[in-house]
Amino acid sequence: MVNLVKKGKQFEIMKYAILFFILYFIHFVVDLVGDDLWFSDVSSRYSLLDYIITRYQGWTGRIFPEFLLYTILDQFVWLWRILNPLMIMLLAYGLVRIVKSKVEFKDVLIAFITLGFFSVSILSNGFFWITGTFNYSWPIALGLISMIPYADMILRNENPNNKWFSIYFLCGVLASISQEQVALCISSFAVLTIISMIYQKKKFDKKIVILTGIMIIGTCILIFAPGNGIRWEIEVDNWYPRFDEMSVKGKIFLGIIWLFEKLFVEMKGLIILLSVIAILSSLKQEAIIRTWYYRFFVILLIGIIGMNALDIGKGNLYNFQLIANIVINQTGTFIDIVNAIFPYVLWTVWATLLFVININNTENKLFILFSYLAAICTLVIIFFSPTIYASGNRVLTVSAVIFALITLHFIFMKKIIPMDRNYGLFLYAVIPLVNFARLVLIWIVRGFMLI
Repeated sequence: MVNLVKKGKQFEIMKYAILFFILYFIHFVVDLVGDDLWFSDVSSRYSLLDYIITRYQGWTGRIFPEFLLYTILDQFVWLWRILNPLMIMLLAYGLVRIVKSKVEFKDVLIAFITLGFFSVSILSNGFFWITGTFNYSWPIALGLISMIPYADMILRNENPNNKWFSIYFLCGVLASISQEQVALCISSFAVLTIISMIYQKKKFDKKIVILTGIMIIGTCILIFAPGNGIRWEIEVDNWYPRFDEMSVKGKIFLGIIWLFEKLFVEMKGLIILLSVIAILSSLKQEAIIRTWYYRFFVILLIGIIGMNALDIGKGNLYNFQLIANIVINQTGTFIDIVNAIFPYVLWTVWATLLFVININNTENKLFILFSYLAAICTLVIIFFSPTIYASGNRVLTVSAVIFALITLHFIFMKKIIPMDRNYGLFLYAVIPLVNFARLVLIWIVRGFMLI
């Protein structure tokens, strides 16, 4: 019996090792591009302490990513090729661990496959570009691990495991001084968890309060760094002249157009996946499938998938810039205005119905509500950045991971993928495998590039 247990553990470790080596070999295609080249030279011009202080006072409060950029991009890119596959696997593990208390390899594999529904642009910018990984996927992975004790408390009414608290502390501290979207998400979720526990008059470990306080302090150090204001002024001049003169209303108008484009064009595959999972996870809920909005949502989704597959009507579905052209140029017929408004109405209805179905199909309504709010708020932050169009799709990484978290919540809680039959897993993996293969093929043929 003992031998069987040992063999089972060894087989589990072997599966993780295989996944690691697959990712590891993909990283040999990755090379330094863009900002990587600038960071690779900074160690010859600054000491580490001088560099961190200079960047904090004159450019950014992202202390931990700046430390990584200084140390690894000099002579240790080989180390990044080892660590980044581990961080991707840690991110996948964190997604599962938030949803479940017991994690098996197949769970992690499903989470990893779910990442494959991200667009190639988000993957290349946020998960494989060296500078992008330090500023996005690594902080996200650390942030997810730091949220495990809060998820245990709020989703499962379990006390956090004390022996792992030092890991949670370390991950929380590093995540909170790494990336603004991540820091605000984990700090907000931590505070909301404590408020919920107090409201329900439940006892919780004082370590949670200390961890929350540390993450809030780290977030303040990040957000209120003096370099942020200096960088904002420089980026206005470089990327969006007179952005600082634009009214709040104008920024919101511009931002909404950008938001719809990113959600329903760049993250279309992920949103469609979440929609399909929402439908499948509701099939056993008679109270939901009999409603008019569920049936309408199914018809709507079939129509949208069909139109995309047949390449019909894309100009009408995704022409978000048309309304901006009409407003700016003050021209357009009645038909033009209808065509301009149609995409916003269509996708707003779809998103609203998706949210309603998800909320009605879970016992963790507040968790889903705040996850949706977090995903949208991480995008709304960009409304007020002059790099709204210059930053690229790496700024979508945080919101994409949150949508993946929502998706995995329903996959695991409703057992959408038959875990005892590999065909379900293979079927789920088809699109992600094609997506990953397409990305790697592009890099092999053209050389590594940001897509």
